[in-house]
Amino acid sequence: MKKQLPLLISLIFNCLIAIGQTNQGPAAESSDKGIQAIGRYHLGHVELRWAPADYGTWQRGNQQGFIVERYEADGMKLLTPQPIRPLSLEEWATKTDTNNVWNKAAAQLLYGKMKGIPAKPTLAQVKEIAQIQSYQLANALIAADLSAETAKGMALAFSDPDAKPGKTYGYRIRLAEARIGAPDTARVFVDTREVWKVPQVQGLRAENGEHSVMLKWDKQLSEAYFTAFWVEKSTDGGKNFARLNKEALFVSGFAKDGAENFFTDSLEANYRPAQYRVVGITPFGDLGLPSAAVKGMGRDLTPPGGAEKVKAISHAANKITITWDAVVDPTDLAGWYVQRGNDAAGIFTNVNAKPLAPATRQFTDTEPFAFQNNYYRVVAVDTAGNEGVSMNAFCFIIDSIAPAQPIGLVGTVDSTGVAYLAWDLGTEQDLRGYRVYASHGPNREFKQLTSEPLFQNYFTDTLTLRTLSEKIYYRVAAVDYRWNHSAYSELLELKKPDIIAPVAPIFKQYSVNGDTVHLQWANSTSQDVVSQILWKQENGAEWKPVATFKRPFPNQYTDQLKPDTPTSYALEALDDDQLSSGKSKDLTVAASAQRPRIQGFMASIDKQAASARLSWKYATQDCRFVVFRAQGGEALAPFKSVGGDEMTFADLLRDQGNYRYSVKAVFADGSESEQSEPITLQF
Repeated sequence: MKKQLPLLISLIFNCLIAIGQTNQGPAAESSDKGIQAIGRYHLGHVELRWAPADYGTWQRGNQQGFIVERYEADGMKLLTPQPIRPLSLEEWATKTDTNNVWNKAAAQLLYGKMKGIPAKPTLAQVKEIAQIQSYQLANALIAADLSAETAKGMALAFSDPDAKPGKTYGYRIRLAEARIGAPDTARVFVDTREVWKVPQVQGLRAENGEHSVMLKWDKQLSEAYFTAFWVEKSTDGGKNFARLNKEALFVSGFAKDGAENFFTDSLEANYRPAQYRVVGITPFGDLGLPSAAVKGMGRDLTPPGGAEKVKAISHAANKITITWDAVVDPTDLAGWYVQRGNDAAGIFTNVNAKPLAPATRQFTDTEPFAFQNNYYRVVAVDTAGNEGVSMNAFCFIIDSIAPAQPIGLVGTVDSTGVAYLAWDLGTEQDLRGYRVYASHGPNREFKQLTSEPLFQNYFTDTLTLRTLSEKIYYRVAAVDYRWNHSAYSELLELKKPDIIAPVAPIFKQYSVNGDTVHLQWANSTSQDVVSQILWKQENGAEWKPVATFKRPFPNQYTDQLKPDTPTSYALEALDDDQLSSGKSKDLTVAASAQRPRIQGFMASIDKQAASARLSWKYATQDCRFVVFRAQGGEALAPFKSVGGDEMTFADLLRDQGNYRYSVKAVFADGSESEQSEPITLQF
C-alpha cells in the first residue's frame, strides 16, 4: 500500500486559511499577519483556532500566552482574564489523554531540547537551525490540527460558550504583550446564524490498475474543509470499512483547477472487488462525513505476447494470405485479429469479425484493397481484452495496366490571364488522379504543373500575359495507384489575351518627282500583325487613311501631291486583337517645282591623272548636285553628290572603256532640275 507523505512546512498555514472559507463566512485576514485564525459556530459555542505564522511568534506565544477578546458595542470584552499558555509538562501527563499520540508529540515539541546547537553558530548553522525550527513549528501545528485536545493544550484553541444564535461576533486573538496594530494580532468574525455543518469529501473516484486501485478526489474542494484524510476500504460489500493509512494523509501545495488528491492501494491479486471511501479531518480535530463509496479492483492490464515473423503473400484471384508465429503462448490468450490498412502509419481495421482460435497461425484475406497498398498486422487479444500488436507486413496486388487516355479536355483563358481547364472524369476504380502539363508551343517541352496527382477533373492555371507567345498548350495524363501513367490527352490550344501592342512600321526613304512621291518603309516585325495602314495629312488638316494593306505586306507606295501643299505621311500596324501600334514618326514632303536646267556642262579626260574632269554652271548654290554615271552599256544612275558651291567633279578611272556622265540639281524641299544632256568619254 502506497500513500502520499506529508510536506510539513508549506501546508499548515494554507490549510488553516482555507478552512475558514466554510459556511461560517469570513474567517481570517491576509497571510502577512503573525497569527492566523479561523472560527465556527458548533454545538452552541463559538470555537476558535489559530496558528502562529513563524517560529518566533510561536515561541513568544508560548512564553507570553494569548489573549482572546470579543468585540462589544461599548468596546472590547476580555474573554481570558489570564493569558492562555500551553500546558506544563506535568499537566500534559496528568490532565490529558496520555494515549493520544498528538499530546505526546506536542509535549515533546514544546519542552524537548534541541541538541547540538552551538552558542555562536556560523551562517550555515543558522540556516540549518532555522530549518529545524520551521519543522518543529510545522509538526506542532499538525498535532493541533489533528486533535482538539492537543490544540487546547498548546494554547491554540478557545471556546466561547456565551455566544448566542442569530448574531455575528468578532474576536481578536493576540499575544499578551502585543502592540496595537502589530502583526501578532488576528481578527476573526463568526455568524452564529449559520451552524457549522459536518463537511464531506466530494468527487471521489477510483481508477483500476494492474494490482492497484488509485483513488482521486478534488483538491480544491478538499482544502476548503480538511487538513488531512483517512482512506477506508470494505471487502464485504460496504458493511464494514477499515482504514488503509496508519497515519493521517496530508496533501501539499496550493490547489489549482483540476488538481486532485490521490491515494494508491496496492493489491496482491486482481479482480477482487472492494469499496473505498475517504474521511476528512478538519482543523478543529474532528472528522467529516465519509465520502460516497466507490468500487474498484485490480485489473489485468498486461498485453499478451504478440505475433512475430508476420508475412503477407499475394496469389491468384486477388487473395492475400497472412502467416505468423507466436512470441509466447499465454494461458489467457483469447485469440487473434488480423488488421488491414492502406498506410503503414494510418488506420487499421479488423479483417475478421470474431477472434481466430489461439492455435491459428494463418489467415487468408479474400477482399484486399485491389488498387491500393495492403498493410497487415496481427493482434493478440487476452481474456481481459488487452491487445498485443505485431509489426506490419506489406503486400500489394500486381497491376501493370495504365488508366485510359483522358478525353474531353476543354478550357478558356479570361481577360486576367487565368486559364480554366476541365475534362471527363475516368471510371477506373484504381484511379489515383491526373497530372496536368503545359507548353508555349505544340512541339516544345511540356512542363508538369501538378506536384501531386489531382483527383478532381478540373484545374486552374495563372498565366503571364507580358510575353511574346500568344498561345498556351495543355495536355492531361491519368495516374493509378500503382503509378501507371495513361497516354496524354489530345492537345488543347488556348489563346492568351493580347495586351502587347505591335511594333509600328518605319519609313526608310522617299523621293519626290514633281507632284509624285515614292515612299519606302520597313514593315512591322510583330508576328500577329494582320493589317498596316498608310495615313496622310495635308497642310496640317485631319489624318486620313490612304491605303490599308493585308498580308503579304508591300513595303512601298507612290502617291500624288498637291502643289504648294505640305503633306505628311505615317504608318500604323494592327494585330489580330486589333491592338494598334500607333502612328509611326511622320514624314513630311512637298511637290517639287521645276528648277532651272544645268548650264555649260562639260566633260574631258585627264590622261596624266587618269580621271574624268566635269564642270558646269548654275544660277544658285542653295542646292546639291547629283552626278550620274554609266560605264559601257549601263543606264545612267546616281553616282556621287557634291555641295551647291562645288560645280566641278573629278572621277578617278580604273577600267578602260566608255563612260557617260550627267548632272542635276536637288533642293531641300525635294524639287530638282532636269538632268543635263549626257556626255560620253573614251578612256
